[in-house]
Formats: sequence, structure tokens, C-alpha cells
Amino acid sequence: MAKTALEFLSELRIQILTENISKLAMGCMLYDENGVRFTEDREDEYVRSGEQVTFVESQYAQELSWMVLKFREGLFDVISYYDKQIFYGKLAEAANLCVARTDDRTALLLAVLEEATLLTVQAQMFKNQDMKDEVLACVASLTDVADKA
Repeated sequence: MAKTALEFLSELRIQILTENISKLAMGCMLYDENGVRFTEDREDEYVRSGEQVTFVESQYAQELSWMVLKFREGLFDVISYYDKQIFYGKLAEAANLCVARTDDRTALLLAVLEEATLLTVQAQMFKNQDMKDEVLACVASLTDVADKA
């Protein structure tokens, strides 16, 4: 049976707390998609004219990139629910808030993980509301049919 998104995030949290993420992330390409770019040095980055990019500058850009790529594996349905630029933009905002406060790798990864968890829970709530609305619409339709019969 496939893991739920929340189970996936819980396992990833344990991995962040117990494993050497820098070693796991070694060789990972820096994330540069959906209007978000992780970099170790923003001064080295080129931005095309008119391009809207949210930068996350951190010595842990590779670790962040690794984690975001892991999200693609376990949060495919969640990411698909949101506009990708919104989803990844929220992760970048969380990362930048953390970078402004601390230079701790674990804190940074957990801050982004918590934002992904929040987005996952919100997506599930929205999906549940959508299903509830569909059921109520079907009930109303069946009530109309029963009233006419």
C-alpha cells in the first residue's frame, strides 16, 4: 500500500533528524525551477531580463535542493493540487525566513518541511471540502428527482 503524503513527510522528518543529509545531497543539482532558485552565492547567478525569481541563498542550497526533489516523489498529488509556482514559492519564503534567523542546516530543512506539511494539510482540507460539496450537490439533485416523481 502506498504511503500517504503525511506518512512520507513524517519519514522525511526522521531522515533529516537522524541521517547525514549533506552526504545524501552530495552531487545534487541546485533547484532552479518554477520561479525559485536555491544558490550558495546569489552574486554568481544570472537572471534573464523580465524573469521573476525568488532566490534562497544558503550554504545548504544543495541539501534544500535534495529535499525539494524528494517532495516530487512523495507529494506529487499535493504539488499537482497547487500551482507549482505557488507551492515552491511558499517553500522558498519559509526557507528565506529561516535563513534570516539562523544558519543551522537542520532548522532550515525542518522549516521547509513544516511548510510542505502545512500545504499538504491545506490541500487535503480543500479536497475534502470539494468532495463534500459534490456529495451535497448530488443529494440536492436526487431530492429534486424524488420530488418530481
